[in-house]
Amino acid sequence: MKQRTKRKKIKEAQALFIAVGIIFLIHGLSLLLPFAWMMMTSFKGRLDYADSFLGLPARWRFENYTSIFEILKVEVIRGGQLYEYNVFNMLGNSLILATFGSFFGLLSVVLCSYCVAKYDFKLRKLLFNINIFVMVIPIVGSLANTLTVYRQLGIYNNFLLYIILPGGPFGFNFLLLYGAFKAIPNSYSEAVFIDGGGHLTVFLKIIIPIMMPTLCALYILAFIGSWNDYSASLIYLPSVPTLAYGLYLFQYDSAKYGASLPEVLAGFAICSIPSVVLFCSFQKVITKSLTVGGLKE
Repeated sequence: MKQRTKRKKIKEAQALFIAVGIIFLIHGLSLLLPFAWMMMTSFKGRLDYADSFLGLPARWRFENYTSIFEILKVEVIRGGQLYEYNVFNMLGNSLILATFGSFFGLLSVVLCSYCVAKYDFKLRKLLFNINIFVMVIPIVGSLANTLTVYRQLGIYNNFLLYIILPGGPFGFNFLLLYGAFKAIPNSYSEAVFIDGGGHLTVFLKIIIPIMMPTLCALYILAFIGSWNDYSASLIYLPSVPTLAYGLYLFQYDSAKYGASLPEVLAGFAICSIPSVVLFCSFQKVITKSLTVGGLKE
């Protein structure tokens, strides 16, 4: 009787495992199919795409990718003068913004969450509650106020200040790092204090090495998010177009550039290369490092 019950439970567990596997397989295919369609369509010509929406290209037109570097140009006005940015200029802006902007943004979150998690001061709970409140407010609702503050501080349309001065230390990463810092035993810092070390020694030589995998994962995700973000140039840096912003204009006003949909999709494919390469290269770091404990306050 016990063996039958045990076998029944095993069969039920196997059936549940298979069902969940099928659901995840369908979900994975639903995410991959649009990307596969984009890649396939990016090699088609104008007439080829009109004749066959889902079929394979009659002739693989690799020139769609090379033409992006010739026709994609963005004109901006800075200091009363007209400047023209090509793909390489916008690529450089994107690299600088994604590399250094993500670093300074993550640094502010690390410092704030570490202080709130590990030090007892009067504003500790207030900062934690402010973070929760900020996450509740819709981004669109605070966009006008943010833009006004940026103008008053001189950050608006200032590439250097926009990179160095982060948008704020609050958000989901704050909660994530707060829980991770909270889980680190205080005995580590106490051992450093006994040996004559200070708070900076604890942070740089104990906390940062322990948290390095998680910080690397968050930096990679921040880099990908910044790389694909066209709103930075659209709202805050109108004189500094990035590659994502250039492709946004390329798709929005494709008739102006004389580009077909396959050429637009070819531009999207070029822009997605760094994100895909980074995620595929560091997917184990991302998935393993973001498993932190619960949050307590």
